[in-house]
Amino acid sequence: DDGESHYLRPFGDDPIWGTSSDGSVLVLVTRPAARNGDLSRFTVTAWRDGHIRLYSQELSYLPRRLPRAAVDSMVEQLAAPGGPDMPRTPITADSIRRHLYRPGFYPPVAAVIAARDGTAWLRVRFGDGPRDRGEWVQLSSHGYPMQRVTTPPDFSLLEADGHMLYGVQGESGEIPHPVRYRIPPLGS
Repeated sequence: DDGESHYLRPFGDDPIWGTSSDGSVLVLVTRPAARNGDLSRFTVTAWRDGHIRLYSQELSYLPRRLPRAAVDSMVEQLAAPGGPDMPRTPITADSIRRHLYRPGFYPPVAAVIAARDGTAWLRVRFGDGPRDRGEWVQLSSHGYPMQRVTTPPDFSLLEADGHMLYGVQGESGEIPHPVRYRIPPLGS
């Protein structure tokens, strides 16, 4: 009764995927949002060349509660006018709030980057992780967690190669600038 909107759900827990820059590796993450604060699970599956399964791993995590402030901020963004050349939307913030999918907990994985060597980097929101930083979990080419790495919250990973992360960084409204982070090898 108040129109239709077609956009990705900001707190959606549909499966997500990533491919390596050369297209040889596909990583799929099935990431249902937790129903309670108990230890929960998600699944990561990787294929090479579209048909060779590299691994399928079920990983455990401690869920992070979705705060009301995050929902309020998203409703405000979605209800804001699109700019001077955009028509005003007849959909109210109350309507957006009523129709917005908002689980009690964040989905565990927000992004996935597949590397050509079969490793994967998952941007995660775990209950035991930092709240004011970005957090990434590196999976081995067999799907096992190798390390957790924190980055500035405005960092977007575009490519991972060995122990180097390549991406862009910048606050909302700024022009993002390219950055590179070197991740020390385990045990060094």
